[in-house]
Amino acid sequence: MRYVSVVALALSALFGAAGAGILPPAEVTPEIVAERGCIEGVSHPSEEALNFDAQAKACDDYVRLRAGDADARRMRAWHYYDHGSERIHFEIAYEQLSDLIKAGEGKAVDYYYRGHLLALKFGQPRAAIADYDAAILLRQDSPRAQYHFARAAMHLQLGDAAQDPAELRAGIADLEMVKALGKDNARVAEHMAWAKHLLNRLEQVN
Repeated sequence: MRYVSVVALALSALFGAAGAGILPPAEVTPEIVAERGCIEGVSHPSEEALNFDAQAKACDDYVRLRAGDADARRMRAWHYYDHGSERIHFEIAYEQLSDLIKAGEGKAVDYYYRGHLLALKFGQPRAAIADYDAAILLRQDSPRAQYHFARAAMHLQLGDAAQDPAELRAGIADLEMVKALGKDNARVAEHMAWAKHLLNRLEQVN
């Protein structure tokens, strides 16, 4: 359900699409070194790729140098989410996203990615739905199709496991919203067909 790397999203927001046509800064300062190390995963100015631990250290430096900056803490959490390979990495990402949310600095995307951790790494679909609910509410003026698709997947998972028509209908409603937002594709069609098949089977039995 990860549509694009969160680091790619961050770079797009900071520098435009994939940083196209934007040269890295010529200056070498601790903040620039930390920022590029954390966000881009490269050593500045050499451009050498950093390994996971080196990038995590750059993120720690970035947070320290930009004390009180929620976006710096967000980038550190996203590093653990996006590049983590062990449960401890995902637990750190979850904790750091939760800290942002508890501090009142959480954005829709923070709930969205925390929901992914709950859904994909910790096996908690109901808790994931609560986070997707929050993300969708925060973006109600500018809905995101991927938020609805992620929530649909959890409703369908629960509906299939519990043979619950209400969950299946909720999932179908989210898939309809995805289509209404212009993001209809083979994957959405596959989930829709599966959901309607399950619902039809349950309705015939009952």
